[in-house]
Amino acid sequence: MSEKKLIVSLIVFISIFLTPASYAITKKDAFHKISFHNASKVQIEMIKNYYGNRYPSETYEDLSVSEYDLNDDKRNELFVYYINSINCGTKGCATDIFILDKNKQMKRVFFNDTYGEIYILDNGAGEFKDIEVTGGTQHVKEIRNLFKWSKASQIYKYQN
Repeated sequence: MSEKKLIVSLIVFISIFLTPASYAITKKDAFHKISFHNASKVQIEMIKNYYGNRYPSETYEDLSVSEYDLNDDKRNELFVYYINSINCGTKGCATDIFILDKNKQMKRVFFNDTYGEIYILDNGAGEFKDIEVTGGTQHVKEIRNLFKWSKASQIYKYQN
């Protein structure tokens, strides 16, 4: 096989087999990177009330949160990252996104273990923007997971 054909074959192989889920985040797609900080007492109480105190108190000790308006309704959604030995493992740490409806009731619309960074994409369709979680683990160095809003189930769903 000639050197030129080998290079072309390698490029085709890489583009087909190493591009996760046939998409990749680009600078034009990246809209906002979620930055977490310590939860306030009010936010911790909201989360405790949502779960009805059914989890050990240690669950709520190391919460990191962020807020971002995912659907342009002028109300921020609450991102919660549970950083403790109860909620973290080899797949990452438990992460939730809550919305507040018009009656100030919380609804969990995203629940997944994440490891790495969370980006809000400007290419979302429907009511909510798309979410991409990027990162890796000790075994797999680069992971990209795309989540899209499902109008039917009113939650974010993983796209493969």
